[in-house]
Amino acid sequence: MKKAIIFAIVAVIIATVAIAAPTFYQASRPIVPRLLDLGEKYLLELNYEQAIMTFTKLIEIEPKSERAYLGLAEAYLENGEPEKAIEVLRDGLEQLPDSAAIKALLEKLTKVEEPEPSPTPAPSPTPAPAYWKAIYAQFIQSLEYLNMGNPNVDYDYEDVASVDNISCTILSPS
Repeated sequence: MKKAIIFAIVAVIIATVAIAAPTFYQASRPIVPRLLDLGEKYLLELNYEQAIMTFTKLIEIEPKSERAYLGLAEAYLENGEPEKAIEVLRDGLEQLPDSAAIKALLEKLTKVEEPEPSPTPAPSPTPAPAYWKAIYAQFIQSLEYLNMGNPNVDYDYEDVASVDNISCTILSPS
């Protein structure tokens, strides 16, 4: 009977340990990996607010966690806050200046897309003064032609711009 009581006590102890072991293991597991797993779980579930809170807490606890900065930046990006993602990556780069992953993502987000230059036609050369003199002569001839049939209108051609200065004046009836 003594053996039966001892056997029962040992069986209860083993059962208690078997039931409590996973809980004890989870509690004794370091918090940083648990928070990383939880933050990534929230990202996969598209629960960005919770992911942001989890990764923020993780960075407070472990400011040298590259995965935490990348996860927080991803959560901000997916939540429509790219400015905050860039800020987080810059903070991460201050803590981890050798992080190639943080540098690459930061560069990708801050890269200003320059529009491709549109092909513009070459500027036409400025016409030579002889061209302008010819235009001026045609203009004067047109005025004289229009004036031929109307003896009441006489234009003062001295008010017309000189071709050498290439300036304009308005013709007024005299």
